Amino acid sequence: GQLRHIETDKSFEFNFSDDSSYNQKRYEVLGDLLTEYVYDLLETEVKLKKTYIPIDAEENEAQSFIFMSEDALTNPEKLLVLIHGSGVVRAGQWARRVIINDCLDNGTQLPFIKRGLSEGFGIIVLNTNLNSIDDKPIRGSATSREHTVYVWEHFIQPSKAKHIAIVAHSFGGQNSS
Repeated sequence: GQLRHIETDKSFEFNFSDDSSYNQKRYEVLGDLLTEYVYDLLETEVKLKKTYIPIDAEENEAQSFIFMSEDALTNPEKLLVLIHGSGVVRAGQWARRVIINDCLDNGTQLPFIKRGLSEGFGIIVLNTNLNSIDDKPIRGSATSREHTVYVWEHFIQPSKAKHIAIVAHSFGGQNSS
């Protein structure tokens, strides 16, 4: 679960070059790769389903997505909703910097999801920072708050769960209020 150089076993070094813009670009590319890796883990390791929003999107309309367990909407007892903070983090992440400099368990939501599933919760993972595609705003998700309200109205509120637990990090807490 740690990012290591395959030849030296060293942890990630931000200052790889004397060119600071190159170092920043390299870091951003790594962050994008990690985002895709975490998405893959959400689908393959904890078996969450990617669900696109808005749910009534027209062909060629920009869309965002969330991840849900199979029983997220039908679990009669418990639903766990995870909301990351602001910035570059995406669904399934708490902090990109922590993933890169420490480990997946501390920087992602995977331990929360695994524990929730083991305790019988349905799971919904929001993706509040994916607000546009190719500079086209996503209807219902043009801001992090809009995304949260959209997911609340279309998924969380109509779910069957009697008890809803929300775990939010940083600015994600603002979105859940």
